[in-house]
Amino acid sequence: MDEGERALAKVGRQRKAMAARIRMPVWFRVVFALAWSGFLAAPALMLEHERLGLGDFPYLPVSFLGLAVAVMGFRHMSALGQSSLVPDYPSLRRLGPQTAALFLGGAAFAWVPAVAGLPYVAIVIALVVGGLASAQACRLNAAIRHDVANGFPVPEGH
Repeated sequence: MDEGERALAKVGRQRKAMAARIRMPVWFRVVFALAWSGFLAAPALMLEHERLGLGDFPYLPVSFLGLAVAVMGFRHMSALGQSSLVPDYPSLRRLGPQTAALFLGGAAFAWVPAVAGLPYVAIVIALVVGGLASAQACRLNAAIRHDVANGFPVPEGH
């Protein structure tokens, strides 16, 4: 094996090692699902808290804060970097449309019943969409891990 082949083999090992660090533990999947579900259910809780037997609480701001923390955690665990909003991973281009449809469509499906005075429907939809969003976040994470293992550069800061 000449020096060039050894250098390429070393780069390949480094890629595999970096890809192994890009993962989402099970506990984070649960946190992400709960954070997104809470954010989607917040309007129903806020508008119908008396009917649901809940106290007056700033559901929307608190759920937004929890979601922001979860998204920052996802960005860190998925090597999305701090230098740009969204690096140009090939997997993000491929999975982007379905991810956007899930997150935006899920919000619409959960918030319409909340505004229409159907809090139980909105909460059930929020829980289902939260689980689906967590599964999609895992798919994104796995796709990014694949990109890194196969040669896509990791952004600065990771």
